[in-house]
Amino acid sequence: MSKESYTIGNINQAYSFVADCDPYKIKKAVLSVPDCPERDVWVIALRGTNGSLHKNDPLSLPVCLRSACARENIFFDLVKNAIMKEIPDGADILFIGHSLGGMVCQQLGADEVLKNRYRILNVLTFGSPYVPFRGKRCPLHRLADRADIIPAVCSLALFANGFIGNVRYESAGYFFKPLGAHCDSYES
Repeated sequence: MSKESYTIGNINQAYSFVADCDPYKIKKAVLSVPDCPERDVWVIALRGTNGSLHKNDPLSLPVCLRSACARENIFFDLVKNAIMKEIPDGADILFIGHSLGGMVCQQLGADEVLKNRYRILNVLTFGSPYVPFRGKRCPLHRLADRADIIPAVCSLALFANGFIGNVRYESAGYFFKPLGAHCDSYES
């Protein structure tokens, strides 16, 4: 775990923070909000799938399917164990994830053990399908490019994306490039 300072001042920097990890990153940071005192926060970033079919690869397509169905999986277990090992009890946590990483962030944000041990402030996802859960979860903020089909079709919540999925759509000009929309548009 790095002790260096990292600033996330906008959405593009948040996505770059996620894209720079393999498969996840945990960093201590300072949360700076106008008109509020600064405070320490832990930022946990999770990246998307690598397209592998190997069941023991935390970034594999089988893990994507399990996560989309709100089922525990090896990526979820890997990150949850790292959080419990590296972050002190009672700490404030922010989750940021792209695609598969965003689905796992949603799972972690809804996990009762983590919610009882930490204060989970927010979950921010890029191009991630909505993962349906029972019970209360922390605030969820989903961003998706209008041309990115992954958030809509790769989830059991296809119809829910527009109603309860809390997704904010933007366009980065990838209308005829759905793969580019999913992989590249969030850096624009």
